[in-house]
Amino acid sequence: MKAAVEWVAEGGMLPEFLNRLHAVGIAVGGVRRQGESVRAVTSAADYKRLREAARRTGTRVRIHRKRGWGFRVEKWKKRRGIAVGAVLAGWLLWQLSGRIWAVIPSGIDPTQSGEILSAVAKMGVDIGQPIDRLQQREITLRAIHDLRQVIALTVNMDGCIAHVDVVEDNTNHPLSVDIKLSNLVAVRDGLVLQTEITKGKAAVQSGEGVTAGDLLATGSSETIRGMLIYGRAAGAVWARTKRELTVEVPLSQTVWLPSGQPLTYATVSLLGLEIPLTSPLQRPEAYRQQVDSDRLTVGELPLPLGIDRTVLTPLAATTRRLTLAEAKQQAEETLAEKEAVELRDATIEKRELSSICEDGVFRLTARYICVENIAEERPVTVVEGS
Repeated sequence: MKAAVEWVAEGGMLPEFLNRLHAVGIAVGGVRRQGESVRAVTSAADYKRLREAARRTGTRVRIHRKRGWGFRVEKWKKRRGIAVGAVLAGWLLWQLSGRIWAVIPSGIDPTQSGEILSAVAKMGVDIGQPIDRLQQREITLRAIHDLRQVIALTVNMDGCIAHVDVVEDNTNHPLSVDIKLSNLVAVRDGLVLQTEITKGKAAVQSGEGVTAGDLLATGSSETIRGMLIYGRAAGAVWARTKRELTVEVPLSQTVWLPSGQPLTYATVSLLGLEIPLTSPLQRPEAYRQQVDSDRLTVGELPLPLGIDRTVLTPLAATTRRLTLAEAKQQAEETLAEKEAVELRDATIEKRELSSICEDGVFRLTARYICVENIAEERPVTVVEGS
């Protein structure tokens, strides 16, 4: 449909106005008389030519409605940014649809996910990497070779989301592979209270004292005909043991305290690209670093777009002198941490503390009587003909 204008003419000499339009060759259609006004339609190109006839006859002309695609297109000509933006958005979507937006691990302990993601990133499974370049079979084989804690790893694409499915090596003991012969050996001194031998033959009984390295159970046995049968020894030997832990706390300590205003460095992260928003930081000699990452999400799915902020807090060394009470409290806290690690599998029956302060050091010593499993499986090598 060609562009046309439906107009209304009022006042003046309307018959003379229409005659002048016909005289100058302006095509007028759909002429309708409505009381003291006339409504008609002309092409958009001829509408501007109505002004001269209207001026000479004292007629006022106003637009009632515009018709045709010409006017619709004209409206969008003034909004070229929208068209350009639509084209760029389509191109960007086409480009991004072929790249990885997020990498989500599953089937593995969250504490180990960082190591897994770092390993597969070197194999091309990372945010912003092209999907069509993924060599999934090679990734699986290489992951099994490089990552000793997994026995299977596959990468499954769901659109632009890479799901890294991991099967952990759930072996409970490093010697759970096919061992021909092993013994149970004491790892520390103790008084045997109870034996729970599930494989092999016990070499000690309840009430016996043992020292570190003594044989607790053997995996070999002899038949009535004097033939040796080789196997594994497994089980637990519970014994009462004595343990000792010592913690030392200097009374004079160097403490790093904040000094000066924190420095902030911000970047926009887009598909693995880091676009700086601030000038590079002049890192102080000593500082504490804090990284805060804000990612756009859809539901619980993170998108490859966000802002990363790195805050550096300058630190200055300050010498601090502890009182005996402060040193004792710090030593007790450190001792509790050591107990949680070194005695996590033991039952503490008795605990005695002693402390001494000499040469500027507060020393806290704890002596324990515990009940714990002192058995450790160790492989035995059999040499033919020896």
